Amino acid sequence: VDDKAVDRIYLLNMERRIAATSEYGDIEKVVSLSEPGCKGCHVSNELPKKNTVFFSDSDGREYFRCVYPVRNRKACLKCHDESQQTLGLLIIDYNPEFLTAQVQDAWQVVARDAVLVALAALPLMFVMIGLIVSRYVLNPMKKLEAMTDEIADGYFPSEIEPEIMGDTAKLGNALISMSKRLKTSFNDLR
Repeated sequence: VDDKAVDRIYLLNMERRIAATSEYGDIEKVVSLSEPGCKGCHVSNELPKKNTVFFSDSDGREYFRCVYPVRNRKACLKCHDESQQTLGLLIIDYNPEFLTAQVQDAWQVVARDAVLVALAALPLMFVMIGLIVSRYVLNPMKKLEAMTDEIADGYFPSEIEPEIMGDTAKLGNALISMSKRLKTSFNDLR
């Protein structure tokens, strides 16, 4: 097997005899359900409930095993009986160390890409914050500054512009109140 992730491949018939394999010396060998890679799923003589298992062989080497049933095509079942619906098993033993390294590499790529997206979004976020601050703080403050210039020039406004809201509106209302008192005081002095 040339794939670094795959260690071994077996094709078994229904008698658990190896019909094809990447381990050439194992052809025609009958696989026992008590072998480490089988007994994790075959606890009893029942069909296993899962098709993947981690196990260690007799040498202590770890594997991730996937077992896939090889089924007869529906067209073939017209001539063959139901007992020949499943023809055998395809067993693939993966190298978990290689798979773990692949997953770690993938997570590193995801983490790097997430950082790059965050860095790319940062200027956009600053622009958005700048627009919000400009609209809701700086522009109303400029209008209030213009109002104070009008008061200094002797014009006493009696209301604030409707787009001035929140705390800036409180400051604007204080300026209007001051403007009204100044106007009254100015008129009393005349």
